[in-house]
Amino acid sequence: MSELTDHMMRTIHGEPDTSNAIVVAFTDTAGTSATALTAGFTYMITTTVDCHIAFGSTPTADTDDPVFPTGAVAYWTMTNAYKFSAVRAGSTSGKISVTPMIGYRV
Repeated sequence: MSELTDHMMRTIHGEPDTSNAIVVAFTDTAGTSATALTAGFTYMITTTVDCHIAFGSTPTADTDDPVFPTGAVAYWTMTNAYKFSAVRAGSTSGKISVTPMIGYRV
């Protein structure tokens, strides 16, 4: 991500609250968050490897779910208090990080 894009996204979404990030490991078996995300909060989502992701009250990601690529950064505002799940899209296991965004930088 370019420095300008990073600045614009942080201006819109705030700063990442890394102390409250939820990190879930996954393999060829889906990993699922133990706690639900907060409805109305915006979260920054990143992953260490390509993975399939799912959100829901009791999600289990599988290969039919959308692929979230390595190096991508997404900002999602949760409309429901959902948990998330991820499973690897290739042969390498990894971790998905979902970090709440707080405040605004001007």
